Amino acid sequence: MGFFGSLGKVLSGKPVFEPKQSQGELKPAELAALQANQTDTALGPVAQQNQTSTRRTPPVVRVGRVENQVSGGRLDVYADIRNESAEPIFLDRILLLGVVRQLDAQLQPGQTQQFVVYSGQLFANEPRGYAEVQYRTAADGDYFSDRHEIRSRQEGANGYYITECLLRGPVKDV
Repeated sequence: MGFFGSLGKVLSGKPVFEPKQSQGELKPAELAALQANQTDTALGPVAQQNQTSTRRTPPVVRVGRVENQVSGGRLDVYADIRNESAEPIFLDRILLLGVVRQLDAQLQPGQTQQFVVYSGQLFANEPRGYAEVQYRTAADGDYFSDRHEIRSRQEGANGYYITECLLRGPVKDV
């Protein structure tokens, strides 16, 4: 069948390709079992294992309370980081406004710990962007990252402070 024959079938609402009839008709239950078996063998054991591992819920880490301490022209930003997943995780690093801070800490499920996430000069301009927390599961070492939107406010003539970091999903499997 040529291009125009296919086009004519599409315009008339008929299927372009029709399945060939086999000599022995299968019952619906047999057909479903055969199709399930074909997809299982086509995927193979490694793909099946990866398929089940991608279905699980990724662990979530959330940046909570943020504190700013000013000393002269220097600003230290402290943030509480909480493990909201059901498994222990290992915090690797946080990227905040172009600065990478190594966290190197393990958090149990539901545990919160305070970290220095930024130490440097006061912000002369309003900081915008995202903080990215990178972490891995303690059990299998699978890496994840999540992004938190930076919110700030101006504090007089001193400059800008970071007031909060809001989780903006989704959590990425790195």
